[in-house]
Amino acid sequence: MSATLISLSYSPWSEKARWALDHHGVAYRRVAYQPMLGEPRLRWRTKRFRGNVSVPVLIAGDEVLTDSLAIAQYADRMGQGAPLFGHAGMDPLVELADRGLSAARAAGLPKVLDAPDALRELVPRGVSKVLGRGLSAKVAAFGVRRTMRKYGVDREPAAAAKALRGCLEATEAALAAGGGDYVVGTFSYADIALAQVVNQSLPTDAMGKLRLSDAYREVCFSDELAERFSGLMSWRDGLIAKHR
Repeated sequence: MSATLISLSYSPWSEKARWALDHHGVAYRRVAYQPMLGEPRLRWRTKRFRGNVSVPVLIAGDEVLTDSLAIAQYADRMGQGAPLFGHAGMDPLVELADRGLSAARAAGLPKVLDAPDALRELVPRGVSKVLGRGLSAKVAAFGVRRTMRKYGVDREPAAAAKALRGCLEATEAALAAGGGDYVVGTFSYADIALAQVVNQSLPTDAMGKLRLSDAYREVCFSDELAERFSGLMSWRDGLIAKHR
């Protein structure tokens, strides 16, 4: 019996889980999560009736895994192919990626909130057709503000942008120490996680696999960052081409 992965198409946390599962050839059925509308069912499926809930969630028999790290570790246990875990020096880099993604979210959400086209792209097409362009943007803005409150995102993202830049610089250093291709010398979950940080700060739809909307890329892409971290962009694209 295949597992069920509840995920968001544009979420870097969901992409980390998908990538690990696909790397190991673990069979799963993907269920698209709809923020707000899908929360009651998600709470019921995870038996978490208080506090925050989020995706990705993997349901595999009696196991309910509620974050991308746990899902990737499950894939390492259950799947085939080269292991993503157990490599020396990777744990601090996985933690670095977690901080980087949190910073990217805090830097990006306020920008999305000010971009009607990016907001409308967050609404499922079927719902958007019913609501219309104006109301779709308002509903999405409500959802973005709700997410900002959920994760304590400040409306002024300067500190987050600084933290994100620091994460990118640390990724450069790790790549140099690892030999240039992988941050710990061989392909690992740390590469998957840090590639998501690069893609959130320098968005692309490399090979059509990262599922980021055109409007999101336009809002969040920085020419200055792209020039400074062009090497990381090339690394990310090469990693996707070889391993995704």
